[in-house]
Amino acid sequence: RGEGVNKLDPGTPFGGLHQETDTRPGLSHDRVWSILENEDRSLLVGTQSGLDWVDRDNETVVHYRHDPRRDQGLGPGDVRALHRDQRGRLWVANQVGGLQWLAASEKMGPISSNPRLRSSAIESLGEGVILDLAEAPSGEIFVASTAGVYGIDPESLEVTVELRDDSALHDRLSENRVNSLFFDNSGLLWLATEHRGLDRYDPTTGAIRRYRNDPIDQ
Repeated sequence: RGEGVNKLDPGTPFGGLHQETDTRPGLSHDRVWSILENEDRSLLVGTQSGLDWVDRDNETVVHYRHDPRRDQGLGPGDVRALHRDQRGRLWVANQVGGLQWLAASEKMGPISSNPRLRSSAIESLGEGVILDLAEAPSGEIFVASTAGVYGIDPESLEVTVELRDDSALHDRLSENRVNSLFFDNSGLLWLATEHRGLDRYDPTTGAIRRYRNDPIDQ
C-alpha cells in the first residue's frame, strides 16, 4: 500500500499529506504515482483514485474523480503521470482512460471541480498502460507505456514516433515496458526499461543505443 506524500524540509521533521479521513482532510488515496507543481505553488497529485489539487498555503485539497456521466471529465483509473508542456497545457495519463489534456486557459483549482479534459487516443497502445510522459525540445509529447514509447504531435494529436521491441523495426527497444523518460540537454531521449537496462533514442537519426548491465565490468 502507499504512504501518501512526504515533504522533506532540512532541519525539520518530515511532513506530508495522507489519505483523508472523517476528521482530517487529505488525499483521495495514499498510493501516489505522480506530482506536479503549478506556478502558484499548488500541487497536482496523481493517485490511485484520481487527481488531487493541493493548496499548500491554505492546506486544502480538491479531488477530481472519474464521472462516467461526463464525456470530457477525468478518465477512469489511476493517474500515472502528469506533465505541463511549453504552451501551458496539462497532460494527464490515466491507467485506463489513456491520455488527456487540459487547455492552458483552463485552470484546476478550488472552483474548477469539473475540468474539461480532452482525450487523445493512441491506437497503437492497445491494452498498454501509460507510465510516464516527457516533452521533446520540438514540443512533441512522448508517452512511455507497457506497450512501447510513442511520440505525439500536440496539435494534431497524431502519433509521429513509435518505438517498440519489434523485429520488423530497423531500430528497436530493448523491451516494450518503459518506466521512465528523460530528455537531456542535447535533445536525446533516455528510456528506462523494466528488465533490460537503459536505452537512448536520437530523434534526429532515429537510432537507438542500448546500455546493459555487464557483471564483468567493475
